[in-house]
Amino acid sequence: MSGKIQVTVDESLNKAIHVQAQKMGLSVSSYARYAIKDFMERNKSKKTLLEKALESESKEISLAAFKEQIKALRGA
Repeated sequence: MSGKIQVTVDESLNKAIHVQAQKMGLSVSSYARYAIKDFMERNKSKKTLLEKALESESKEISLAAFKEQIKALRGA
């Protein structure tokens, strides 16, 4: 079974993909397949952001304190 995926990239990424594909002697579509598969293989065992967040230390704060933090960030 095969499928088709269409991806839109900005001009600089498009250029980088073309350059890398040419360096490897691949077509752009072949390089894209290679890059996606390589990325997925490297990230199989990595934790999701949610898993990382749940494992990290945290502290409870009130909603009012949270709003103050947001206001402070907006003013920064």
